[in-house]
Amino acid sequence: MPELPPLFADLQKKLSDVMSSGPAAQVQAQLRQTLDATLQKMDLVTREEFDQQGLLLEQALMKLAELEAQLKAFTSQAGEAAASNPAANARPDPSQTGTSPINDQ
Repeated sequence: MPELPPLFADLQKKLSDVMSSGPAAQVQAQLRQTLDATLQKMDLVTREEFDQQGLLLEQALMKLAELEAQLKAFTSQAGEAAASNPAANARPDPSQTGTSPINDQ
């Protein structure tokens, strides 16, 4: 079982000191079981796991910022290319091509 956080360990010690004799020992055992079950249900992580996830998140955010900068550069380059060659992006005028934009059926 993982080591208890200081607050819970201190609470456990105090309860142990108070209930060290007779029927109190049974109460202590039940309290310990309840406390252990509650902590297991909380799905807690260790400090090391938390710190590791923080590092992974920081790395992901830096990569996201890098990719956003690349995307911005690519879109500005594409915009510049389109602005320098407007004929490449122009749609043909249907009146000049002799065809209608509406399909005849």
